[in-house]
Amino acid sequence: MKIYKEGQGKTARNSVAGVIGLFAVVASMRLYEYFVDPTLKFEVGSSIWENWFAVSSWPIDYRFALVAPFLIAVLAFGVWQYNHPRWADFLIDTENELRNKVTWPSRKEHVSSSIVVVVASVLIGAFTFGADLLLSFLRGKIF
Repeated sequence: MKIYKEGQGKTARNSVAGVIGLFAVVASMRLYEYFVDPTLKFEVGSSIWENWFAVSSWPIDYRFALVAPFLIAVLAFGVWQYNHPRWADFLIDTENELRNKVTWPSRKEHVSSSIVVVVASVLIGAFTFGADLLLSFLRGKIF
Protein backbone atom coordinates (compact mmCIF):
# COMPACT_ATOMS: atom_id res chain seq x y z
CA MET A 1 0.00 0.00 0.00
CA LYS A 2 1.37 3.39 -1.01
CA ILE A 3 1.26 6.16 1.59
CA TYR A 4 -0.41 9.34 0.35
CA LYS A 5 2.10 12.23 0.27
CA GLU A 6 4.72 10.26 2.15
CA GLY A 7 7.01 12.39 4.30
CA GLN A 8 4.52 15.21 4.75
CA GLY A 9 2.61 15.80 7.96
CA LYS A 10 4.28 12.92 9.76
CA THR A 11 3.78 14.29 13.27
CA ALA A 12 0.08 15.08 12.84
CA ARG A 13 -0.71 11.87 10.97
CA ASN A 14 1.18 9.68 13.43
CA SER A 15 -0.50 11.44 16.35
CA VAL A 16 -3.96 10.81 14.90
CA ALA A 17 -3.06 7.20 14.12
CA GLY A 18 -1.81 6.74 17.69
CA VAL A 19 -4.98 8.23 19.16
CA ILE A 20 -7.18 6.03 16.96
CA GLY A 21 -5.08 2.98 17.91
CA LEU A 22 -5.30 3.82 21.60
CA PHE A 23 -9.04 4.33 21.28
CA ALA A 24 -9.36 0.96 19.52
CA VAL A 25 -7.49 -0.88 22.26
CA VAL A 26 -9.28 0.81 25.16
CA ALA A 27 -12.71 0.48 23.53
CA SER A 28 -12.03 -3.19 22.80
CA MET A 29 -11.02 -3.82 26.39
CA ARG A 30 -14.16 -2.08 27.66
CA LEU A 31 -16.31 -4.03 25.19
CA TYR A 32 -14.66 -7.27 26.32
CA GLU A 33 -15.37 -6.39 29.97
CA TYR A 34 -18.96 -5.50 29.08
CA PHE A 35 -19.63 -9.07 27.99
CA VAL A 36 -18.58 -10.62 31.32
CA ASP A 37 -20.75 -13.66 31.91
CA PRO A 38 -18.98 -16.79 33.16
CA THR A 39 -21.84 -19.04 32.03
CA LEU A 40 -21.13 -18.20 28.41
CA LYS A 41 -17.64 -19.72 28.48
CA PHE A 42 -17.70 -23.39 27.65
CA GLU A 43 -15.17 -26.16 27.65
CA VAL A 44 -14.49 -27.93 24.39
CA GLY A 45 -13.43 -31.11 26.22
CA SER A 46 -15.00 -34.33 25.06
CA SER A 47 -17.43 -33.26 22.40
CA ILE A 48 -17.68 -33.11 18.66
CA TRP A 49 -15.25 -30.16 18.75
CA GLU A 50 -12.49 -32.30 20.23
CA ASN A 51 -11.42 -33.52 16.82
CA TRP A 52 -11.47 -30.03 15.33
CA PHE A 53 -9.27 -28.26 17.87
CA ALA A 54 -5.81 -29.46 18.81
CA VAL A 55 -5.97 -27.60 22.12
CA SER A 56 -9.30 -29.08 23.11
CA SER A 57 -8.79 -28.60 26.83
CA TRP A 58 -8.72 -24.81 26.51
CA PRO A 59 -11.94 -22.92 27.17
CA ILE A 60 -13.39 -21.02 24.25
CA ASP A 61 -14.32 -17.45 25.06
CA TYR A 62 -17.00 -16.09 22.73
CA ARG A 63 -16.10 -12.51 23.66
CA PHE A 64 -13.01 -12.66 21.45
CA ALA A 65 -15.26 -13.40 18.47
CA LEU A 66 -17.19 -10.19 19.22
CA VAL A 67 -14.29 -7.93 20.15
CA ALA A 68 -11.77 -8.92 17.46
CA PRO A 69 -13.85 -7.70 14.48
CA PHE A 70 -14.50 -4.42 16.29
CA LEU A 71 -10.78 -3.94 16.96
CA ILE A 72 -9.85 -4.81 13.38
CA ALA A 73 -12.53 -2.47 12.00
CA VAL A 74 -11.39 0.51 14.10
CA LEU A 75 -7.73 -0.10 13.23
CA ALA A 76 -8.65 -0.41 9.52
CA PHE A 77 -10.53 2.90 9.84
CA GLY A 78 -7.33 4.43 11.29
CA VAL A 79 -5.24 3.18 8.37
CA TRP A 80 -7.86 4.48 5.94
CA GLN A 81 -7.82 7.89 7.66
CA TYR A 82 -4.01 7.95 7.53
CA ASN A 83 -4.08 7.59 3.73
CA HIS A 84 -7.40 9.25 2.83
CA PRO A 85 -6.41 12.25 0.66
CA ARG A 86 -8.88 14.73 2.13
CA TRP A 87 -8.03 13.88 5.75
CA ALA A 88 -4.29 13.61 5.07
CA ASP A 89 -4.26 17.00 3.33
CA PHE A 90 -6.04 18.53 6.33
CA LEU A 91 -3.46 17.09 8.75
CA ILE A 92 -0.55 18.14 6.51
CA ASP A 93 -1.92 21.70 6.27
CA THR A 94 -2.54 21.81 10.01
CA GLU A 95 1.00 20.74 10.82
CA ASN A 96 2.49 23.21 8.31
CA GLU A 97 0.41 26.04 9.75
CA LEU A 98 1.44 25.21 13.32
CA ARG A 99 5.11 25.14 12.35
CA ASN A 100 5.30 28.09 9.97
CA LYS A 101 2.43 30.51 10.56
CA VAL A 102 1.68 30.43 14.28
CA THR A 103 3.57 32.89 16.48
CA TRP A 104 4.42 31.07 19.67
CA PRO A 105 4.92 33.16 22.84
CA SER A 106 8.36 33.54 24.35
CA ARG A 107 9.14 32.09 27.75
CA LYS A 108 8.79 35.53 29.38
CA GLU A 109 5.38 36.12 27.78
CA HIS A 110 4.24 32.64 28.77
CA VAL A 111 5.27 33.09 32.42
CA SER A 112 3.66 36.53 32.71
CA SER A 113 0.41 35.29 31.15
CA SER A 114 0.36 32.31 33.51
CA ILE A 115 0.83 34.60 36.52
CA VAL A 116 -2.11 36.75 35.36
CA VAL A 117 -4.31 33.64 35.03
CA VAL A 118 -3.35 32.32 38.49
CA VAL A 119 -3.91 35.70 40.18
CA ALA A 120 -7.27 36.18 38.44
CA SER A 121 -8.35 32.66 39.46
CA VAL A 122 -7.41 33.30 43.10
CA LEU A 123 -9.27 36.65 43.12
CA ILE A 124 -12.40 35.16 41.57
CA GLY A 125 -12.26 32.24 44.01
CA ALA A 126 -11.88 34.62 46.98
CA PHE A 127 -14.79 36.76 45.75
CA THR A 128 -17.00 33.67 45.30
CA PHE A 129 -16.04 32.37 48.74
CA GLY A 130 -16.79 35.76 50.36
CA ALA A 131 -20.11 36.09 48.56
CA ASP A 132 -21.07 32.57 49.64
CA LEU A 133 -20.20 33.35 53.30
CA LEU A 134 -22.16 36.62 53.19
CA LEU A 135 -25.23 35.03 51.61
CA SER A 136 -25.09 32.10 54.05
CA PHE A 137 -24.91 34.55 56.97
CA LEU A 138 -27.86 36.57 55.60
CA ARG A 139 -29.90 33.43 55.03
CA GLY A 140 -29.25 32.37 58.63
CA LYS A 141 -30.41 35.77 59.93
CA ILE A 142 -33.53 35.85 57.75
CA PHE A 143 -34.67 32.29 58.33
